[in-house]
Amino acid sequence: MTDYRAALLEWAKTQVGPGDRAAYWRSAFGSDPGSELAWCGVFCLAGLHAIGLAQDVRWHLGLGFVGPAGLKQTKTPERGDIGYVAEPYQHHFLYDHTDDKGLIHSIDGNQPDVRERTRRSDQVTCFYSIAGLIPLPEAGFLRGEKYSVSGIQDKPGGDDERTS
Repeated sequence: MTDYRAALLEWAKTQVGPGDRAAYWRSAFGSDPGSELAWCGVFCLAGLHAIGLAQDVRWHLGLGFVGPAGLKQTKTPERGDIGYVAEPYQHHFLYDHTDDKGLIHSIDGNQPDVRERTRRSDQVTCFYSIAGLIPLPEAGFLRGEKYSVSGIQDKPGGDDERTS
């Protein structure tokens, strides 16, 4: 099974340096609207696309992608979640980890390049979880195991049956 969170950060680390703003826009928006527009959130969405997530999600000018993608806020971010700083520039970044001093480590686009950053937690407005974009395991049911899915259990003959 793919560790999407690790894959996202591995991809982001390969982008550190000048980055490819136009390619991020093409992935997230469908075209490159020009160099005047900030691309921090576009970088995050392009990263999700690069690892096979949120393929049907596109950037919406004025809205971004977090809301249209239905990402929920979280107070306990995991690697690969989207961080957001409201002031002064409404900046998005990929969360990596929080160190033992409470500093948040991230990978940020539009800085003006792609950079690994460290910031204090009081600088971050909120985090959005990518958990809802990650597919559930495709392993399915294994015979003879107990599951938390109420009302379904194995019949001795091998066909599932619904119980009342």
